[in-house]
Amino acid sequence: MEYTIHPLTGVSQFSFGESRSRLSSMSGIKATKTFEESSGSNKFIVDDYAGFLAYYNREDSRLFYMTFVPLPTVTLLLDGKDLFSMRSREIYEYLSAYDPNLFVEDYVGFGSTLLGIDVYSPGFTDDADARCEGISVAVKGYFDAVYKGTDFK
Repeated sequence: MEYTIHPLTGVSQFSFGESRSRLSSMSGIKATKTFEESSGSNKFIVDDYAGFLAYYNREDSRLFYMTFVPLPTVTLLLDGKDLFSMRSREIYEYLSAYDPNLFVEDYVGFGSTLLGIDVYSPGFTDDADARCEGISVAVKGYFDAVYKGTDFK
């Protein structure tokens, strides 16, 4: 499947802020599994679409975060470029053209608060050519809270 990132607003037909029931009824694909997670006092509903996970706030069932894994069947595009076809260094350079202030997390990867994109690439600080193991896309403000410690509402 091919998915297109729309920074801070969603991925393909999945729009951040949209209700879980509406997205599942209009999406041509169905979740293979649903489960709940929590982080501190925050609770989430997670739909597993066997190629990506969609996270919904438990309180209002609104989509706010998606995680994709580099499977042979998954293409993740940003402005026509497949991010999963690139090495971590290439993704970093590509995202830097949009956001010159990427945040680098030692032994985790890097991300952009401006784009709402986070690249999971363990060992990136030691080996910039490592393969990424996942890419997350989130609603505006989510990665500001993660990287800068600001409040996320």
